[in-house]
Amino acid sequence: GAAAPWPRQCELPEDGYCVEVRKLDFKATPEEVKLFFSDCAEHPQVTLPQNFLYPESNRGCAIVQFETEEELEKALEKHGFPILGRQVTVNKARLRPRTSAVFVRGLEWTKTTEELIRKEFGKIAPIRDVKMLRLRDGRFRGLARVEYFDEQAAMQAAMQLNFKELNGLKLWVDLQNKKPFPNPLHSIKPGKKVLWGDEMPTEEEIAQKIAAKEARKNLHRLWKNLKNKQWRKLNE
Repeated sequence: GAAAPWPRQCELPEDGYCVEVRKLDFKATPEEVKLFFSDCAEHPQVTLPQNFLYPESNRGCAIVQFETEEELEKALEKHGFPILGRQVTVNKARLRPRTSAVFVRGLEWTKTTEELIRKEFGKIAPIRDVKMLRLRDGRFRGLARVEYFDEQAAMQAAMQLNFKELNGLKLWVDLQNKKPFPNPLHSIKPGKKVLWGDEMPTEEEIAQKIAAKEARKNLHRLWKNLKNKQWRKLNE
């Protein structure tokens, strides 16, 4: 089945009756985690994310949701107990920043269009915005950000569309974190030649950036030559 989102990005309820379970055996299943907490609650809800590279394995962590504070306190007492012979840590889950967007990797470079992305991801819920990651020359980079109108739609997209094939390639879909987009002018620097959507810098901005960079290089070159001349005079 589709992998669940990474726990650090899972949407947690406002009451906070959730625990984070870490150091799990990679072969553990949701049923085994439920059995571990069976003496704390009758029907705990378990979110056990799968490994992107190895879908048959989990990521060594899980989110378990309870209905009452009493069940939560009982679950916290199981800190240090083993699951499948491995001691796990059980701590109260902290509320994470919510997001209504998903980040998509693995898109085909030449055949993918914004209309195709809207068509596939629009099957989950109406889409607010789509941004395609591009190189400085305008070519598609195979990455995209799809924003929905609410957090629940993004959660469903991450769970249902992860590992789905599109144009013959397997997609990786995960909730988008809250980090700001990169500055478009950073694309001038080596290793950062990526831009988001329509945020392409103008030719004037690129020229100014390049001119400033060349001016710094020339200043450094002059300073280095002057230093070498002084060193030669001292050794004559």
